[in-house]
Amino acid sequence: MMKRLTPVLAGFLLTSAPALADPAGLYCTDGGTSFLIGRLAGSAAFEVRITSWQGMFHCGIEGTAHATPDGWLLENQGCRIQLREENGAIVLAAAPREACAPFCGARANLDGLTFPHGSRVTASPDPSLFESDLGELNPC
Repeated sequence: MMKRLTPVLAGFLLTSAPALADPAGLYCTDGGTSFLIGRLAGSAAFEVRITSWQGMFHCGIEGTAHATPDGWLLENQGCRIQLREENGAIVLAAAPREACAPFCGARANLDGLTFPHGSRVTASPDPSLFESDLGELNPC
């Protein structure tokens, strides 16, 4: 009986941990016009700041994301942003659109924003990057 339970228990333990075990760092992508800054804040919390310039339009959101079985979930004023590992990158899924829209200019969008692991500039971002206003940051 024990041999049958062991794989089930091991599977549960593996799926209960977030897929992005330690996504901390500074990620710069899209020629430096988009960045993600993150640092772990305990075993199941991740402080995150995301900014993206898309042409003349800007998106910016920050908060504490919490561990989920497939990544991290950031909730801010009804906007839910899932940060997931997909094909060697952190990919954002933002919904519902109407709750996330206030964080972006008219033609910008957080949904689908991608930060490849190769865009990780450092694993330990400068703590001052968590103190400045999002609109004033340009760490890339």
